[in-house]
Amino acid sequence: MRFPKLFETGRVGPMELRNRIAMPPVTTNFAREGFVTERMKNYYAARARGGVGMIIVEDAIVDSYLGRHTANDLSIDEDKYIPGLARLANCIKAHGTRAVININHGGSRAGKIVNGRLELTRG
Repeated sequence: MRFPKLFETGRVGPMELRNRIAMPPVTTNFAREGFVTERMKNYYAARARGGVGMIIVEDAIVDSYLGRHTANDLSIDEDKYIPGLARLANCIKAHGTRAVININHGGSRAGKIVNGRLELTRG
């Protein structure tokens, strides 16, 4: 069976994709203190090398003090995270893959880190 459109170029709004294969966001727990790590960059670069058209980077927390859902969430709520996020995007784009990010707040199951553990705050 042939899937003629799967490997053809596609679009998401104005963004052109080299194919119609997308990697959904998956929480890796590879971030440390909200920052992108080498392990995270290597993980996403390997998936980009695999040929997907778009990678949706795991959820980045918009309120890292009260809105987290794991102890090792990626954060996007302060400018200090931008350089690492830019490097991560460049690792993905270097392989011809589009990089997008999923922003998130833990909602009613959200928490903050206390003594290295997630303590629920109920958002």
